[in-house]
Amino acid sequence: LHPGCGVLVNHGKWIPVDGCNEAARGAAYRNDGIVNFATCSPTGSGFTWGWDTTPSSTHCRFTQRSEKDLKKQLNHRRIVFVGDSMLRNLYHAVSRQLGILDAGL
Repeated sequence: LHPGCGVLVNHGKWIPVDGCNEAARGAAYRNDGIVNFATCSPTGSGFTWGWDTTPSSTHCRFTQRSEKDLKKQLNHRRIVFVGDSMLRNLYHAVSRQLGILDAGL
């Protein structure tokens, strides 16, 4: 992302929705104006972070990537997660996005 996107990272809100469910995603868009979701919960419930819409002129597009797009962007590179339980949760979320659906369960 563009270096200027850092100021927009925290522009959004926590929404009780299943980010995997298109109907729930549509309702979040209609009710809250949220267009992109940070995660897709395998349990189908919980809170998910939704970014506010950003103008296209900012070149800051926060969006959930498909498994195929994510693997293409990584291009056989490695990601190393070092840290505490917060990083462990991030590791499990990235693993689920990469197609390991039972990660962290």
